[in-house]
Amino acid sequence: MAAGLRIWDANGNLTFDSANFTTTRYIGQTRISGTEGTYTDSKINNRPVWIMVIRKESSSMLVPAFSSSGNTISWETATKSVPGGHGWVDWNGDQNFTIGGWLDIMYGAY
Repeated sequence: MAAGLRIWDANGNLTFDSANFTTTRYIGQTRISGTEGTYTDSKINNRPVWIMVIRKESSSMLVPAFSSSGNTISWETATKSVPGGHGWVDWNGDQNFTIGGWLDIMYGAY
């Protein structure tokens, strides 16, 4: 039997099952800089990570591509990045990007 909240209607039909939803939790925030780097936090506890940029040194700065492995968040701008405030992405690596300052990120895990 799955754990969580379940709700049935008057006819006994299951209308809501919380086991079908994934919840997340906030873990922390930090400041990053440079064209690439890593940040480790044991509270990630080897779970998949979500990341949100909450503040940038400059509105025209590029947002790096983020990834995670184990308890470590990685970022890099050499081949994948998004200019701040735009939907344009350079996925083929034909331009070399730099953050050129700092970004404050918030992160959590599923």
